[in-house]
Amino acid sequence: MRSEEGMTTKTRRQYTDEFKAEAVRLVRDSARPVTHVARDLGIADHLLYRWRAEQQQAEGQGQTRQSARAEQAELARLRRENATLKQERDFFKACGGVLREGVAMRYRVIQEHDRRYPIRVMCRALAVSAAGYYAWRSRPESARSSQTRTLLSAIRVIHRESRETYGSPRIWNAL
Repeated sequence: MRSEEGMTTKTRRQYTDEFKAEAVRLVRDSARPVTHVARDLGIADHLLYRWRAEQQQAEGQGQTRQSARAEQAELARLRRENATLKQERDFFKACGGVLREGVAMRYRVIQEHDRRYPIRVMCRALAVSAAGYYAWRSRPESARSSQTRTLLSAIRVIHRESRETYGSPRIWNAL
């Protein structure tokens, strides 16, 4: 409250959980009315009524502050797990039937989607190790796969130049 002639504002006092619990215990253990206990403690009686009701409600639900915090922690963990599962689900939708393929194909799919999904999530979803993926990625390309890549690009060029009419026998002859 603020008045115009030099009066200061009242600051709200904050009470610790221990103080609240002790005040409610005093009301329960003594035969004195709430108003007398509140006056002795120097607090408003409506606060003591509210604290008592909150404690009774928590006890009625079988919860203490610790169990409520534990529930909140569990809820946060489940939400994180749910988000991870949604990412895995979306990744499976994006990559199709890659689980039927070999490990190298799975690594290629992970490499294609590494900007969109976390690598560890994709590795777990495709049942490959993250260390194996990183080792595959840092490995130089083999001579055989280099030859295959060159041959595939030549086949695509011939097929495109034939207006996509050549089949395998004609492409073989053109090579």
